[in-house]
Parts: sequence; C-alpha cells; structure tokens
Amino acid sequence: MQHWARFPPWKPLAKHAKSPNFACQDYAQREHLFMRWKEYFLVPDHKVKSITGASFEGFYYICFNQRNGSVSGIYFHSRSEKYVNTPAKHVLSGQQR
Repeated sequence: MQHWARFPPWKPLAKHAKSPNFACQDYAQREHLFMRWKEYFLVPDHKVKSITGASFEGFYYICFNQRNGSVSGIYFHSRSEKYVNTPAKHVLSGQQR
C-alpha cells in the first residue's frame, strides 16, 4: 500500500484497497491501471542472468494512464534507494507515425 499511495490516482481507491476482498473491476472503463512488474531477463539476450551493479530482485510498481498512454512507476528493492521514480512514455516507431 505504501508504494501505491505514491501515485495520486490511487487516492480514491486507497480506502477500499484495505479490504481483504478488494479487487478492481471494469479495467477497460478506468483511466488508470495499477500493476506490479517483475523483470526476469534482458532483451534481446534472455540468457543473461546477471549484470554487474544491476539487480533483477526488485519490483516496479506501475500506474498506466489508458487515456494518454503515460506510464509512471516506482522501483522497489530492499537494498536500493527508496521510491526510485521510473517515468516512461510510449513513442510510436517511424513506420507507425
């Protein structure tokens, strides 16, 4: 809950999210989707299991705005800096523009 609370769009859901039966419904109708992502490998070489100075042990807490396509996120790992922001924006490739 402490990670999701860092996203302003989470505020209306915070009270209900504390319920043990909480589940978001009607995903297609909501402006924001909240996800937790986990890295398992690197692209394009999925055989790489480690990189000096990097870790696959943490999680990304993601807020995706379905209306404008923006993605904001926070990376969390117990041994890393707290609340590392990871903003991202979808960019169309040259052929799709």
